[in-house]
Amino acid sequence: MKNFLLIFALSLSPAMAQFGWNDEPATDSVLDQFNTSPRTPAIEPTLPSASPHAVSLRSAPTFDPPPVTPPAAAPVFQPFVAPVVDVDPLVEQCDLEPEVAQVYRAAVLSDSTRDPQPATSYGRDAACPQYLGRLSANPYASDSTANPYSSAGSPYSAKSVNNPFGPYGSPYSSTSARNPYATDAPKIVAQDGTYLGELSDNPYDPDSVANPYGRYGSPYSSTSINNPYSTYGSRFSSQSPNNPYATQAPLLFGD
Repeated sequence: MKNFLLIFALSLSPAMAQFGWNDEPATDSVLDQFNTSPRTPAIEPTLPSASPHAVSLRSAPTFDPPPVTPPAAAPVFQPFVAPVVDVDPLVEQCDLEPEVAQVYRAAVLSDSTRDPQPATSYGRDAACPQYLGRLSANPYASDSTANPYSSAGSPYSAKSVNNPFGPYGSPYSSTSARNPYATDAPKIVAQDGTYLGELSDNPYDPDSVANPYGRYGSPYSSTSINNPYSTYGSRFSSQSPNNPYATQAPLLFGD
């Protein structure tokens, strides 16, 4: 066995000499050669640059807590107060229909020659006007003075100008339309609020429709019921007392 190993070592000697391997000690160790060989510069690890949109926890903005709002005060409930509604004293105190009261007030406000009672002083005793119906030739209207079955035309009604014993039809009453000396005869008011004088047989009263020279009795006056061509005297006008088919004949008011 020893001889075999010796022969094998001798056979390798030429090959070792060819490649420079010999038994002389190496001048430099492998470690020294590695240390003296040129080194590649070390690559320092680099961290990726921070994104411009990244938010640092150290520089994060601080948020102040929202202010504390004190609780609202409890609402104070006021007692209900009914709205004040303007009541027409002519309707409330004098028992007039709203349409009649409107016509009467329009006549009072438009006629500057008379001195009527103020609208706020109407009362049951003297100031309230007494509605006597419509001065009309229409025998079928419910409030016509030509309707013998209505309160305005019946000869037995206390409010009729056809009652010879009533305050508005007696020849002796100062408020009658049949007294030639009456001073407070019934007033005539057109549907549009125009004052048309007094329904009176007194030919000397300037407001009487029996005065041919007065503005309310002349056959040429535009506010006369005796003018056959005026709005208030024509037989074809709906506001004329001479039209037997009139639906808006003049209204009569007594004191």
